[in-house]
Amino acid sequence: MISNPACGSASCCLPALLHTTRPRTPTSGIHSLWVTDRSVAGMPWFDAPTVLGALAAATRHVRIGTSALVLPRRDPIHVAHALATVDHLSEGRLSTGVGVGNSAMSAAEFEIAGVDAAQCGRLTDEYLDLLRGPWATDSVDHKGDGWRCFGVSLAPKPARPVSVWGGGSMPASRWRAGRAGDGWLAVFSSPARFAAERAEVGEAARSHARDAASLVPAAYLFGAIGEDGTTSRYALDRA
Repeated sequence: MISNPACGSASCCLPALLHTTRPRTPTSGIHSLWVTDRSVAGMPWFDAPTVLGALAAATRHVRIGTSALVLPRRDPIHVAHALATVDHLSEGRLSTGVGVGNSAMSAAEFEIAGVDAAQCGRLTDEYLDLLRGPWATDSVDHKGDGWRCFGVSLAPKPARPVSVWGGGSMPASRWRAGRAGDGWLAVFSSPARFAAERAEVGEAARSHARDAASLVPAAYLFGAIGEDGTTSRYALDRA
């Protein structure tokens, strides 16, 4: 996972990382690369959709994704367009984790977006359903509480359905993943809780007449690689 570089200047880290560690072969041992989504983080932090485009160009076989894209603070049509573009650039290797974000940690980001953090769950549910519309149909009309659009058409469309995962730590995120996700990304879970939380996702899927076994389970874990333990610990403490 690529999130926030542990250095004083963001520009000094990511380009070198992309060019020196990019896994180009199926035998690299790396399954996927994921980016987190922050804007006003108080530290160097790259824009998630932009980094996905760079990863699509720098890799050939690994999957790439977001863990997780904070959907309610973004324009859902622009998000749909950006993700469809990344899907084409990566030739179908994109998985998109979406979530509500952390209003306590990211209050400034919601304020800048003009979004009431108390409405994030409702907006995420609405936008999650809206995302797939422009990918599948030529003209999308949507009249919701958070967004309205009429006759929207995006091209090119993804060559195959983009995998969308529900991510988060709260019960509502597990319900969301079961209701509409292709996968579930557990955040701040633990070995003791993971099985029970996964069962909640399965129950939500079955209550919406979906195949719970088809949902991919995953966990968001914090880690850092540095030249020594002190550097790695510093990066984790700031994350």
